[in-house]
Amino acid sequence: MNLNLVLRICTAIVVLWSIGVQSIYAIPQEESGSIQNRVIRLNDLGEQALPAKSDSAIIYGEQALELTETANFPMEEIRAHRNMAKGYYHSSRREEALDQHQQQLRVATEADLPNEQVRALRDIGFTHEMIGEYQQAMTYYEQGIRMADSLSLEGKLATLYNDMGIVHKTIAKYEESLRYYLDALKMYESIVDSAGIGRVTGNIGVIYEKLGNYEKSLEFHKKALAIYRNHLGPRYVAGGLTNIGIIYWYEGEYQSALEYLNKALDIRQKLGNRYEIAGALENIGLVLIDMEQYRRALEFLTNALAIKQDYEDRNGIVNSYYNIGTVYQGMHQYSKSIEYLDKAESQAAELGLRRQLVEIYKTRSKVYESSGAFQEALRNHKLYSATKDSITAAETQERIAELQTQYEAQRREQQITNLEQENTTANLRIAKQRQLGIFLVFTIIVLIGGGILIYRFYHQKKLANIKLVSANGILEKQRKELQEALQKIKTLRGLLPICANCKKIRDDSGYWNEVEHYIIDHSEAQFTHGICPECITELYPNFSGNIEQD
Repeated sequence: MNLNLVLRICTAIVVLWSIGVQSIYAIPQEESGSIQNRVIRLNDLGEQALPAKSDSAIIYGEQALELTETANFPMEEIRAHRNMAKGYYHSSRREEALDQHQQQLRVATEADLPNEQVRALRDIGFTHEMIGEYQQAMTYYEQGIRMADSLSLEGKLATLYNDMGIVHKTIAKYEESLRYYLDALKMYESIVDSAGIGRVTGNIGVIYEKLGNYEKSLEFHKKALAIYRNHLGPRYVAGGLTNIGIIYWYEGEYQSALEYLNKALDIRQKLGNRYEIAGALENIGLVLIDMEQYRRALEFLTNALAIKQDYEDRNGIVNSYYNIGTVYQGMHQYSKSIEYLDKAESQAAELGLRRQLVEIYKTRSKVYESSGAFQEALRNHKLYSATKDSITAAETQERIAELQTQYEAQRREQQITNLEQENTTANLRIAKQRQLGIFLVFTIIVLIGGGILIYRFYHQKKLANIKLVSANGILEKQRKELQEALQKIKTLRGLLPICANCKKIRDDSGYWNEVEHYIIDHSEAQFTHGICPECITELYPNFSGNIEQD
């Protein structure tokens, strides 16, 4: 057939198909009502089409976006981008899925819808996680955590903590994963979110499984399954059954394991999620390997591989190649085993899955040894040892970097604490200085007041002293005057020795003095002399008669 003719036929088929699809998915104008109602209806149809009819979901989303170009419906525009992203993801068009989620985030940011921004960040993180880009996934989850925390969106915050737990579980950081799960569980319990409690309870069971505590793991998985049956749909019930089946498998109770895993597979097939169907098939195949039922195991594992190849689950394909290789190893078909292990190595090396490479090299070394190819067995054992050592060294470096980051964070926190303490100390110092200043001012006022009082007291005392001195002067003057007056006043007192004959008086020195002399010396009295009548008569008798007449 002519090549040009073939191209024309193909082009015509594509055109007719697109016209037919548009006629199938278009909503007639007369039935659609307003533009907003048409957009809502298209988005509803897109959500209903997922996940089984991914192409339909993408077409509905495109039509919804065309209508939103002429009107402002940010919430519906976000829904359309989200539905298209999920459609692309389930169609294994991961880059296009990420692009639609970025558009979802852009619209939410421009419309200032913080709840939707958090949701978009989580969607982007989840998509990165599903394609094995774990560091990018954690980056977006952490952005969502910061925003949800700032907005006090406890439900979304708990979900993001659960997501972080899942990523850390995937990269085998089980202790960190458990911490995230326990934080998420506390948050869900605080807001009484039974569905969230169930999801995290199941995830905690998985961590105990990874840590080898199967009894604790089974306890949590059974609690989770009861919650799933009461509060969540069949998808979660299938997950709970799977987790319990895996624990029984690890404990060697293969029949119990198959019972639970087959129930889970039945539910998965009814739901039609091919990704989960592949996982259920693979779980049953692994149990059958341990039961050495290799042909049945190969049937389940081959079916799982076909589904994974169909939607390009590259990580899952690596695991399927490896598992099929181990089946052929058990069947002693060593060349087939090497064929699948080589495929697993090629894809794992391309994806950088070093842990898977360790198991691949280890198993391939044993297969070569069993087949007698000892040189290849030795080469693979060396690869196994070198890769294992590199993982240990890388984990050590990561741990050192993590500890360094923790140290830097702790140091920054300590610096902040020190600054806060210094500020507190400075404030206390300022307060003390202020109190001291007030005290000093008060003291100065008291001193000034006291000084004024002392001065007044001293001044008054000085005045009183002056008055006292003046008074004392007056008194002294009066005393002196008195003394002088007293000195002028001489009084004869006591017994005077006087001669009975001559009437002389004896002084203190023993001399006899005339009466008048003694009196003059011992008093202020002065004498004037005269003659009494008796003496005149005696001394001057001639004159006495005249004197009597006078």
